[in-house]
Amino acid sequence: KEDCWLQLPEITKDVDTFYIYSTLYVESSFEKGAPDYATLETPEMVMGAMGEYVTNASVYEDSTNVFVPYYRQAGMRYAGEVAEKNGDIDAALSGISYEDIKAALDYYFENYNNGRPFIIAGHSQGSAMVKYVLKNYFKEHPDYYERMIAAYAIGYSITKEDLEEYPYFKFATGESDTGVIV
Repeated sequence: KEDCWLQLPEITKDVDTFYIYSTLYVESSFEKGAPDYATLETPEMVMGAMGEYVTNASVYEDSTNVFVPYYRQAGMRYAGEVAEKNGDIDAALSGISYEDIKAALDYYFENYNNGRPFIIAGHSQGSAMVKYVLKNYFKEHPDYYERMIAAYAIGYSITKEDLEEYPYFKFATGESDTGVIV
């Protein structure tokens, strides 16, 4: 649905950016009875996503068509509880949030991309989603990965173990590298 996207651009460029925003479901996630995951209508997340589009994602507009899906991200309270219990927040992020991003990517590739090269970028929780895409999604869709220019995973760690274990985790070593993490 179009209302599941913050940004569906008019296609005017030869390259796309698929941008995944950071953790924005913060304050209201601590309210009594707050759900573990934001709904797509959670005001704090929607307003924050709009603000992050202006401050972060819009930098890609001069060169690319920028696509930004909404997703049901894990709230800070829930992510903290999961981290306390498991030692990290992966269990909170790899479920509903990743499933929404995966569905958005499927829709994007099937309906909007039309074979163009693309950048995938995110910040914070969005970077965690970029990491899951590199780790899982491109394993299922290597043909899409072949068109990836770069992945910007700012604000989330890529470990030495990740680099050793996952074939789609490799850092750029020069300005003309493609299929890499910047």
